[in-house]
Amino acid sequence: MKVTGGCHCGQITYEAEVDPAAMRICHCTDCQKLTGTAFRANIASLPGTFRLVNGTPKTYLKTAESGNKRAHGFCPECGTPIYATSPEPNPPSYGLRVGGIDQRAQFAVPVRQIWCRSALPWSLDLTRRHPHRDAVRTPAVIALAYLLRCVVIPAHAGTRGPAIREADKWVPLGGIAETLLDFRPKP
Repeated sequence: MKVTGGCHCGQITYEAEVDPAAMRICHCTDCQKLTGTAFRANIASLPGTFRLVNGTPKTYLKTAESGNKRAHGFCPECGTPIYATSPEPNPPSYGLRVGGIDQRAQFAVPVRQIWCRSALPWSLDLTRRHPHRDAVRTPAVIALAYLLRCVVIPAHAGTRGPAIREADKWVPLGGIAETLLDFRPKP
């Protein structure tokens, strides 16, 4: 699959080809620190397909616990991580940072997670949901939430939060109704 991507400020843009089913997650402490978050999502460019279109990334050479060196490319202006690759000239492949790829929503679920022993405990199971909200998320409740969405406005003068028109006045919604509206289906 051909992909395009770039940094947040637009100074760096690139194109490459990837296998959309080969995304992976890294939980190593280096990736946690280098991203400022819990893990990094990567997808490898197919050999010889990565090409910078605009700009020149700044490179940071990192040495892993194993002693392997990786060149991390990022935008010198906004700091967006772009890739990691071997430090040799003309590396065959680049580990592209998924967040910078324009077509990222088309990728399959990650196929592999590595360095799980350093993962933050909650980061390995992101399927857990809020217990109060899960208790009310049945098909009937979702249908009710959708109907409410058609007649509810987010806020109205004199109310704090969502309100519904009843008779000739706006009545604030609270409790379970607000919870329902958090889960309303998108049209």
